[in-house]
Amino acid sequence: MKDLLRLLIYGGGAVLVIGLLSLLATGDLVSPDMLVTISVLLVIVLPVILGVMMARRERMQRDKSPE
Repeated sequence: MKDLLRLLIYGGGAVLVIGLLSLLATGDLVSPDMLVTISVLLVIVLPVILGVMMARRERMQRDKSPE
């Protein structure tokens, strides 16, 4: 169940990021250089940071649980 919820969150996040980038690209709301910067942050940097945070949290929970 936990994995299914995580998949739903990742999928929803991916859809939101794709929608945001598409809106910015088609609406000419930002310059192309800024669009590249935003894309790199949203597609590369943010998932890595979130993955590290989630791994740390899971490790802390696993260490706290009695064996």
